[in-house]
Amino acid sequence: MKKSALLLLILLASLASLLPAQTIVQVPAGTDGLAAAVAAATAGDIIELTTNGGLYTETAKLVIDKKLTIRAASGLTQKPMLVSGAADAMIEFSTDFTLDGVILDGSLGADSTAVGITNAPNTTGYNLKVLKTDFLNFSDKAQTTGFGIFGVPSSVVDSVLVQNCYFAHIMDMGISFNDPLTATGSVNLFKVDNCTFWDMNSEAIYIDAFDSKMDTKDPEVIINQVTVYDCGSYNLIAHYIDYSVLTNSLVVLPELNTSYAPSKVYGTHSRVENFLYFNTRDIDLSYGATDFQLVNIVPQGDPGLVDPENGNFSYPVTSPAALLAEDGTTNYLGDERWWPKGIPEIVYLAAGENVLSAALAAAVDGQTLILTSSGGVYHESAKLVIDKKLTIKAADELVQKPVISSDATDAMIEVSASLTLKGVVLDGALGGVPTTKGIVTKPQTSGYNLAVLESDLLNFGNATGSTGFGIFGDPTAVVDSFLVQDCLFAHIVKMGISFNDPVIPTGSVNLFKVENTTFWDINAEAIYVDGSDSDVATKDPEFFVNKVTAYDCGSYNIIAHYIDYSVISNSIVVYPEPTTAYAPTRVYGTHSIVENLLYFNTRDIDLGSSATDFQLINIAIQMDPHFADPQNGDFHYALDSPAILFDNDGAPIYLGDDRWWPVTTGVNCAAPNSLPAEFTLAQNTPNPFNPATTIHFSLPAAQRVTLRVYNMLGEEVATLIDGALSAGLHRAQWNAAGMPSGIYLYRLTTETKSAVKRMMLLK
Repeated sequence: MKKSALLLLILLASLASLLPAQTIVQVPAGTDGLAAAVAAATAGDIIELTTNGGLYTETAKLVIDKKLTIRAASGLTQKPMLVSGAADAMIEFSTDFTLDGVILDGSLGADSTAVGITNAPNTTGYNLKVLKTDFLNFSDKAQTTGFGIFGVPSSVVDSVLVQNCYFAHIMDMGISFNDPLTATGSVNLFKVDNCTFWDMNSEAIYIDAFDSKMDTKDPEVIINQVTVYDCGSYNLIAHYIDYSVLTNSLVVLPELNTSYAPSKVYGTHSRVENFLYFNTRDIDLSYGATDFQLVNIVPQGDPGLVDPENGNFSYPVTSPAALLAEDGTTNYLGDERWWPKGIPEIVYLAAGENVLSAALAAAVDGQTLILTSSGGVYHESAKLVIDKKLTIKAADELVQKPVISSDATDAMIEVSASLTLKGVVLDGALGGVPTTKGIVTKPQTSGYNLAVLESDLLNFGNATGSTGFGIFGDPTAVVDSFLVQDCLFAHIVKMGISFNDPVIPTGSVNLFKVENTTFWDINAEAIYVDGSDSDVATKDPEFFVNKVTAYDCGSYNIIAHYIDYSVISNSIVVYPEPTTAYAPTRVYGTHSIVENLLYFNTRDIDLGSSATDFQLINIAIQMDPHFADPQNGDFHYALDSPAILFDNDGAPIYLGDDRWWPVTTGVNCAAPNSLPAEFTLAQNTPNPFNPATTIHFSLPAAQRVTLRVYNMLGEEVATLIDGALSAGLHRAQWNAAGMPSGIYLYRLTTETKSAVKRMMLLK
């Protein structure tokens, strides 16, 4: 050890020996035990109340004249309770004092106690800290006054902190400091945080630095996350106090009373932010209230308290007390102990009859329903109605996807609120009757988001075999965004996905995206989206179809019908036998792009009369991709398939759903010891991955190489290789344990070539 460090340790040890030793005194329940412990204590001691729910009875007022902490011992399941025979106050302090984790009840002593905690008149400042403490039933015997915490007007207090406390059934005020009737007191810092006030006859919190009556420094007043119910007068008041802040709180009266204001703001430069009030008049801005701010106020918003008359101030996640911030996050108002619990709440569901409908009936906005039975059948006797924002997903690591079936004839799931469906099978043939549609959007005018991920939609059609849809967008529904990703649609009587049918001209989709999805045995279009201005008065959706495999689908297979700025890319459309009736895609909108598309056994791309300023790029016309066994649903293809196109740099572009791509290390099938003939960058494996994946590539000659990973903003997040490598096969691993889920790009750059591919991190 260095000499300087040793000297420092010696110095610290010496200083420690000069400090008074802190003593923890443990006190069981009983009569006057606390008073005896306080009398025997020295400054800085901690007095612990050790009896679970014990009654600590004092015959007289407890006087704290030395720096002390009185707290509940750790591990207690019920708070110790203090009662007193004193009529004026239960506790009087004149120095630094901390009270933590107890109950003060003014009604249980020999006499009615008027005040829970008060301070002795003094001119030297001290600090009061009250934590996790309940103040109950304070009133004088005549029931004319009563306080939870009362600051004597002639006292000087450096700071007051009241946190995680509860005030109920108090004759006058919950907390009162700096009453202007006497003009000598002050508080320099005052903070109330995460507290509840219920049934005060006057103000919940009263802080007064009225300069016309008091010669005092304005306190810094911070009131945050306060729930106030059924309190009188002005409820929350910052009276002639500059720079006061009232945030994230709610004030509610049980009945309308226009005499009471939720808050009275008199001081300059004050702010009220994220604040709800109900059944009161508006915020009182009087006299000296200048240069103030009112931000995100909810006037007369009923928070929907569960049972306030019996002291339950919880509210649901749908309450206006759950305010949305500008960034889309939620600010829950009031004491956090009443906030909606576990939002978004996760509910685990085993397979069975009507399990999902029962969960939906009890669900709240933001919930996630997780299906836990591998391959289990979740059978419903009626249509599932999604009218609140939900996620329904399979549990992670299931061997087989859970299956949802239904006895409903029209639709299995009806959606009128944002829904994410992930990792399940919807099978229309497993119920008592055939189900016509898998998912439908309910007619309505307010937009929502629908995402269907890693799911299979199978066997949808009516009993007569005349119609059927995997996903059907009602013509009168407004959908903000629609995403289908990593899905399979198979054996559907009419269309896989249909949106904006022009028969009724009122619906819209603002963003439409289908990616990495397979359509097999669809009698009409695989994807039908219509933004025809002649038929539908709607904004053209942003339309993206990428990496789609469509086999044995009728009509136009993939169609963007009167949609401007549509993009169809990296896809395969194949019919089992030659036909001149069906086109691989129909492009009617302006400024559309079809890029990296292979089609076989169909007629050419249909470019309608409105298809202007379009681009067709890298199209493989009438090329057989050589699927492994398409009649039985195996659409894998080999490395020699024409479904592998090449970009300008010679890098391969694999078409269609990537689950059918060749399993390759990135090299040709050459002898193990032979050198690769070309530069190749393979798709990472596994993909999607969590948290690690391997990238394979080949070099025909020795050269300098960089392999870097980027996020979708183009920001570099990792450099895997930067240096010279020999000719041959190579691989690099990326561990993305600290990265968020999403799409990432990896770029391989040599002295002569460069290639880029995408990968998905899915946590």
